[in-house]
Amino acid sequence: MDITKDSVCSYCHVPIVVLDPHAVQRALAALQQSANAQLKPDQSVVADALLLSQRQRERQEWRDKLQKASSGQLGWRNLEDGPISLGVDWLWHLFQK
Repeated sequence: MDITKDSVCSYCHVPIVVLDPHAVQRALAALQQSANAQLKPDQSVVADALLLSQRQRERQEWRDKLQKASSGQLGWRNLEDGPISLGVDWLWHLFQK
């Protein structure tokens, strides 16, 4: 059988396949490496998402506190939790970022 001329066996007509076992291992390793690279999240995107989530949570907490203060649920006698004190704290907190 001359594999330079024929791609099938002249007797049984089975295709001739030449497979390098090291090539298979290299291909699998390259595929695994590219799959791992795709799975790793961009750390800056994750950090930005966490910071945004925290800011939204803090803003909602301040809105809730201001809502309670303006509705009189916290009372005017308690200066620490009064609407003016919360407003000043909220502005201070807002400009610190």
